[in-house]
Amino acid sequence: MITGLRETQDIQSEDDGARIYGTISSEDRVLAVGERLAYQVISNNCVRIKSGEILMQVRHIRQAPGTYTDLTIDNGTQGQNRNDLIVLRYTKKSDTNIENAELAVIKGTPAELAADPEITTGNIFEGCLVHEMPLYRVSISGLSITSVTALFTTFE
Repeated sequence: MITGLRETQDIQSEDDGARIYGTISSEDRVLAVGERLAYQVISNNCVRIKSGEILMQVRHIRQAPGTYTDLTIDNGTQGQNRNDLIVLRYTKKSDTNIENAELAVIKGTPAELAADPEITTGNIFEGCLVHEMPLYRVSISGLSITSVTALFTTFE
């Protein structure tokens, strides 16, 4: 029994994850609450991600209301284009089973025709150690950010 009254409480993150996986969603989704992880371009080297909540497969991840994370975008290259991806990166340590999630930038390769960099995907429910959920594509032309495109689906 997970949610019933027992002599000792032993609810684990896996218990809540199994409930989410089986009843709500096994996908990566931004929840329709708060600022929905909206972005703001601060400069050609900084994109701010605002508050919001995510169901990443079977884990609930939250950036608290009123908070934000500033992410560094490396300088572009004159005469080249590049796509960087802003991701939510889930990690699990194999020796301790400690889990973490953090926002990160995966830098693309400068080229005449920009392409998205590769991300690491896995199944958290099956015990993967790394899974990256793409949130935004940051398109850079020369030295300037030219657009930011949402890549996530919102769970309404």
